[in-house]
Amino acid sequence: MLYKFINLYGFYNAMIINIKPFIPYNSAYTTTVQPRQESNTSLSIPLKNTYSGADILSTYNRVSFKGNDPTNPDLPAILKYIEKIKQQEGIICSFNQLDLDKIKNICADIPVFSHLTARDLKLISTNFDTILLHRGCYHQCSHCGVNAEPKITIMRWENFVDFVDGTETLIERLGFNPFLDFYDTYSLPYLDSDPMIYRSKDLKGNIHSIFDAAKYYYAKTGNRFYITTAGWNKSDKIAQMAAENFVKYPECIEGFAISIHPFHRYMQESIKHLKEGNLEKSAIFRNKYIDMISNVINTTIELNEYENYGIILEFLDETLEKGIIKEASKKLLSDILQKVPEAGLDKIDIEERNIDLIGRANGSQKDVLENSKSLIEFDIYDLLTSVKMLGPDGQILIRPDSKKFNFEGEPFMELPYKLNFRLPTRDLSTPIKKVILKVL
Repeated sequence: MLYKFINLYGFYNAMIINIKPFIPYNSAYTTTVQPRQESNTSLSIPLKNTYSGADILSTYNRVSFKGNDPTNPDLPAILKYIEKIKQQEGIICSFNQLDLDKIKNICADIPVFSHLTARDLKLISTNFDTILLHRGCYHQCSHCGVNAEPKITIMRWENFVDFVDGTETLIERLGFNPFLDFYDTYSLPYLDSDPMIYRSKDLKGNIHSIFDAAKYYYAKTGNRFYITTAGWNKSDKIAQMAAENFVKYPECIEGFAISIHPFHRYMQESIKHLKEGNLEKSAIFRNKYIDMISNVINTTIELNEYENYGIILEFLDETLEKGIIKEASKKLLSDILQKVPEAGLDKIDIEERNIDLIGRANGSQKDVLENSKSLIEFDIYDLLTSVKMLGPDGQILIRPDSKKFNFEGEPFMELPYKLNFRLPTRDLSTPIKKVILKVL
């Protein structure tokens, strides 16, 4: 464990991080791809010192039809200036070392970022940690801390590729990944979702999984995804194959965690039938959950030779709700592990996590936002220090400091910036039980 210091406008914040990946970065995985040469409408967004809640939740309201010059005539001078700073300082690891006015048009010939100035890029990428490959989750756990919706919204594969390719180009020019803090080695591909659900069909009909996304991200940027999952049914061939591929090629992920708890909809059905005295139905749903999670462990257990593989066992305080307290969760884990070979079990790291009544059990984020947005003001420092995320539509989302702004949970708010995604996002709004059978 190391301490990481982040310099944001002269302020240093320390946080503890783990930077021990499965396999060290191998430059052989990195290739250089020229950015697509095509014109794109640029959007001009003014940068203000203070944003109100209404501003943050708004979308674009100013559009400029200034054409995108694919040759970027300013680029040679920009690269010459950056090289000069590299020679002076030895290494460049953040925008704080650069005069943003001198690299203002660094994105002009990168289609996905072409409408952003260097100042825009710094604002949306500082403290960026999540690429939301999709939003929504079919697990529908009763105490979901982020109140994930059943509707699944997927980032199209071509849009993800454009973002990664554009990021690769910026890394080549800047010498650092603007969408990753310098000492970090990974990003999260999820928040209000389960990453193993991700699958996207490209324009040629090829289906891409979370493994494909992780492998591509690593090959282009040298950075990894961290995977945390609440499980998948073995009948989900795409998720199952993705997990098997992670075992074969673990270099593209930073870690793999399995969340085990009685909040999953299978276990909630089991507890409901148990309270009603229907032991047979209760056992059916409990066994369904046990079979699902035991398959997840059996599929990925070879990853336990690495440090960042483990189980997160969650439960509620004994006084809050019967049936999902610590001892019940431990018994559930014990029943699951009985279906897992003993070899390697002693090496699995198990983290116990006592949670509060949050998420769905304590009101939705939407209600919190609607009641609070008119009272919120952000200054530039607030915007820089808020965690940034890329949404499936290309929108830049933030998670404000919940304590500072008196939030419950972790609501999302939208900055008035959006990347130039080529294709519209697809939604999947079929019933939960059928969602896994659909491919976008």
